[in-house]
Amino acid sequence: MRTALAPLALMAALVLPGLVRADDRADLAGTWTWSWKDGEGKTHKHVLDIESAAGKLTARERFDDMESIKVDDLTLKDGELSFVVNRGDRRSEYKGKAVGSKSINGLVNVGLKGQTNEYQWTAERAIVTKKD
Repeated sequence: MRTALAPLALMAALVLPGLVRADDRADLAGTWTWSWKDGEGKTHKHVLDIESAAGKLTARERFDDMESIKVDDLTLKDGELSFVVNRGDRRSEYKGKAVGSKSINGLVNVGLKGQTNEYQWTAERAIVTKKD
């Protein structure tokens, strides 16, 4: 009996620590920000607020001074976050992976009027300060 359990114990010792780290990276709840410059040099800012409740992620995105909107198709699979933002004629499809607990790196495909362009994006976790 001990001999049969030894391989299982060894496998658990090797696999479980990796699962804990994956769970730590998967904790994406919070506020994430990123910015970019357009062709005219104007800086644009995005804010993504991710909430986690009952094991499910939901999010809202703000662009510059526009109202926040619900993101669509938010998924987290194998450490990769993906979501879609639809604003008028523009559809942005984001994919990225958490790098530690403070940033997300990935690609975004932006479609506008039948034309699609791909860009890199990096979101940083916003620092939350407690109010007294």
